[in-house]
Amino acid sequence: MSQYYLDSSALVKRYMRETGTQWVRTLVQPSSANVIVTAKITHVEIMSAVTRHMRTGIISLRTTQVIQQMLARHMKQDYMQLELTDAVVQRAITLMYVHPLRGYDAVQLASALESHARLLNTGGLGLTFVTADQRLLQAAGAEGLPTDDPNNHP
Repeated sequence: MSQYYLDSSALVKRYMRETGTQWVRTLVQPSSANVIVTAKITHVEIMSAVTRHMRTGIISLRTTQVIQQMLARHMKQDYMQLELTDAVVQRAITLMYVHPLRGYDAVQLASALESHARLLNTGGLGLTFVTADQRLLQAAGAEGLPTDDPNNHP
């Protein structure tokens, strides 16, 4: 059993076929016994990507609705969701001074760093930060998180 933090650019691959989809689907399968951690805001970010595909005609309204239902179920049952706390907000702001991150990317990284630290402090092994965003991947590595890019797993 391993622990992974998946941001929206990685987790969306479970729902939309892209490079890395099969790897992400294997990673998140309940039978893998992996713990999947993500920020609560990931739900909104994934639906933003999905509805953007719907508006451009890449997927249908029906497919969008099916994805929305699956995602809602998975968010409740399959993922450990992290709330947006004051500590995460402050850490995200600090991270933006150091790394060229967008707001939600800084929240994702701050959430992962907080979770990673808690795991290490309780004797755990920590987690691997998974993102398909190269800027975020570099920032996470610079902050000392083990990282992986689903795009490296075609």
